[in-house]
Amino acid sequence: MPLFSGHLPSFRRPAAPDRGLHALNRHRLFRIRHLLALLAFSTLVFPATPVSGQGSEGVSHDPDNETIVVGRVSGNPQRHFEAVKALADYLAENLDGDSPVTGEALIAADLDSMSTHLQNGTVDMISETPFGALALVESAGAEIVLREWKGGVPSYRSVVFVRAESQLESIEDLPGHIIAFEDAGSTSAFLVPYAVLRDRGLNLTQLVSPRETPPSDTIGYAFAEKELNIAHWVVSGVTDAGSFSDSDWEELAETSPEMRENLKIIHTTEPIIRSLVVVPGDMPEARKRDLKRVLLGMATSAAGKAVLERYYKVRKFDEITGEAASDLEWIRRLYERAYHEVN
Repeated sequence: MPLFSGHLPSFRRPAAPDRGLHALNRHRLFRIRHLLALLAFSTLVFPATPVSGQGSEGVSHDPDNETIVVGRVSGNPQRHFEAVKALADYLAENLDGDSPVTGEALIAADLDSMSTHLQNGTVDMISETPFGALALVESAGAEIVLREWKGGVPSYRSVVFVRAESQLESIEDLPGHIIAFEDAGSTSAFLVPYAVLRDRGLNLTQLVSPRETPPSDTIGYAFAEKELNIAHWVVSGVTDAGSFSDSDWEELAETSPEMRENLKIIHTTEPIIRSLVVVPGDMPEARKRDLKRVLLGMATSAAGKAVLERYYKVRKFDEITGEAASDLEWIRRLYERAYHEVN
């Protein structure tokens, strides 16, 4: 299947040596194998997600038709299926081709499963966080092709904050203290601030309880599970610091202004790209260009805007150039520095 011009060499790994067939022929062969692979997987990921005119598996196939499969990583397929399917259907209607194209959704439980689908050719594109996208580049030879303005914004930042009266003035003051993060899967409230701290040469250790005392040369951390819990832990003195996104910081001012007044920011990170579009690394260039054309043009039509709104309130897709490319390079450095320490 096809898509892309102007890829980023530094974010693409060569195809695995056992992929001997030419990419285009390989994708044609997968049209036959696609039915068995997706039907088998769909019984695991969305057994109770009915689609109009189809069975409860949520997918159907015509061997004479091409397919465009949009993927998503989630442990809750019912929550995401309709939004992902809406984008897949839009792409199917607008991609060039001599044969009819069918849009399908594929929800994988985790990044490892999605990596397998990318390598097998059973998914054509997914949207992922920067760290997730880079993990798929590494594990599946995937390729990052576009930036996605998820939630209407291209990027955000992580902030590290402490109590207003705290003597801590910078992240270099944190050794010997405890910071609260959200959970191990959060980009803005764990992965990025963790990586920033490690990039500054600071050591961190996970604590069983936020009531523990870390070594004087180490930053202890504990998971609070929710953003509001993080702020509450810091204000109440359970932990010395906390971290989440700047949008959460602004929301705190609206929902809990008294709590926000008792906090101060001691560090703000560089911009973090909100979301990225990832495709198989061996997708034929013609298909890449065509898929890229459709995605880039969605924000210019009423129908495309409606689908984008349904698809996680995305404002638009755009090229990874200029500041976006610099932001991605910064995230790549953090990924290489710390991602595997916590995964």
